[in-house]
Amino acid sequence: MAVIIAELPPLRKIDNVDNYLNMISGVIDYVTHIDIPDSTFANPSANAILIGALIRRKFNIEVIANVRVADHNKVGLTALIMGGLINGVRNYLLMRGDLGAGRYGCP
Repeated sequence: MAVIIAELPPLRKIDNVDNYLNMISGVIDYVTHIDIPDSTFANPSANAILIGALIRRKFNIEVIANVRVADHNKVGLTALIMGGLINGVRNYLLMRGDLGAGRYGCP
């Protein structure tokens, strides 16, 4: 079976959730997984694991939650993933992530 993943933009405006979910309903029939980024370019966005749990429950599709490990210590990261697992999020992409402007040579 092929795995087809659609990556969404991060959810940055919480008053735009209905539009965000409508965007998902437009691709749901063509993909096997939805990938949710987490705070790209060190700009805050809704937590990918929580958004993933919402999508999983509403659309019954596999999600991949991206997690910027630069934002969490080991205990916090473990707690986030445990919460995600309890809520049906089984796939994670852990990455350092961008460190933001002025840190380690970032513009």
